[in-house]
Amino acid sequence: MSRTDDVRLDAEERAFVERIAADFAPPAMNEVGAAAFDARLRERLDARPRRGGVWLPALVTAAAVCAIWLGSGLWSPADPPRSVSARAGAWETELLLGSDVAAESGNEAGYLPDDYSAIAAVFLDG
Repeated sequence: MSRTDDVRLDAEERAFVERIAADFAPPAMNEVGAAAFDARLRERLDARPRRGGVWLPALVTAAAVCAIWLGSGLWSPADPPRSVSARAGAWETELLLGSDVAAESGNEAGYLPDDYSAIAAVFLDG
């Protein structure tokens, strides 16, 4: 089976493929040249540095774990969450816990605009 056995190629395309293959084909080697090539190839493969295999990823992971462990001592622990009453003042606590500020202050003094008073009456008075 040659390179031009593809049924999708017509005769002109097959001839073109054969010309390209002939132009880029390596020169034929005699037995001495082939033996020298094999020897050089074997030397290059033997001289190639060995890969780390499993050791390199294991060392990188160990270094990262050590860095995180040592660095964790530099970080201060997070502040514990405080209660609502510790964060808020007296009026804020009353507001957050549901006291009706609008009813206490009364809207007679114009505490809220008329539109907001209507909305407050619907939601707060029921």
